[in-house]
Amino acid sequence: MFEAGLSSKDEVSEVSGRGVGMDIVRASIEQIGGRVDLDSAPGKGCASRSMCR
Repeated sequence: MFEAGLSSKDEVSEVSGRGVGMDIVRASIEQIGGRVDLDSAPGKGCASRSMCR
């Protein structure tokens, strides 16, 4: 999820599928002393939590 260029879209549109985003979000949060946690369960989905100080 946090790999640069990762996308779940087959086609690029103006607002999605470009694979830009979550890696930048995580790096920005870590720069200010925070962290991002990701929990996932097969067949149930995933949840992310962002914590900043």
